[in-house]
Amino acid sequence: MKKSILFTSLMVSILLTAGGDLFAQKTAIRIEAMTPHSLEVKGFETANGAGNTTSGLTLVGKGTWVYLSAWNVSGDTGFLPGSTYLWELLSRPANSAAVLDSTAMQWTSLHTDSAGTYTVRATVDGKDTSVNIIAANYIGADRNNAGGGAFNCLACHDGVTPAVTAAWKGSKHAMIFENGMNNVLSSHWGKSCWSCHTVGYDEFASNGGFDDVAQALGFVDTQWAPWRAGLYDSMLTTGKPCSRNSYGPGRLPRASAPAPDPPS
Repeated sequence: MKKSILFTSLMVSILLTAGGDLFAQKTAIRIEAMTPHSLEVKGFETANGAGNTTSGLTLVGKGTWVYLSAWNVSGDTGFLPGSTYLWELLSRPANSAAVLDSTAMQWTSLHTDSAGTYTVRATVDGKDTSVNIIAANYIGADRNNAGGGAFNCLACHDGVTPAVTAAWKGSKHAMIFENGMNNVLSSHWGKSCWSCHTVGYDEFASNGGFDDVAQALGFVDTQWAPWRAGLYDSMLTTGKPCSRNSYGPGRLPRASAPAPDPPS
């Protein structure tokens, strides 16, 4: 009888201990995807307009903003707000001057001013967790291998995850710019669409994103108008700088042909 009582007491003690660990408070950090509208609703500074938007990933373009929220995730109750918050930037790249804009509220933001890893810790009601955010430069995917170079995203991913990249190549994410130039989307297609429909478009950050490459190449969308079938392929094969508009839209000389002398 005594053995039975001792065994029962031991099992109850084990279950209580396990239950306490199982349902102990835990903290979670969410990196939030933000649009201009959600930034306005949350009351974040939006002086840069769409330049402050972010995807919600842990890998971001250098010079972009990251928005984070902290939560109590005790047991199976889902994401709940806490009572007290403490944010800390534990590490940042050596040449970075980044700081967290808030340290005692549920939400905070971070400007990734340099390439490298940023480690952020959040403590909610005395329990903490941390997350690493990596800021880097874009190198491009080169979906059609138009550049012929090896250093792009698909150089690795085509061999490592061919099924994934094959699906991506045919997706709207990969083809929306092509479709826009080919007039599949709308006659209203143009620069105002790029901030959402190209990768890395951020006029307030220099990180090799679409806007940086376009500026370096002298690409001006209106010099290719009107949008029409086959225009995208023409853009890939001519290799011409698009800002030299003395020849008119779509009539610039190919890179292999010398430009004629200007009229005297």
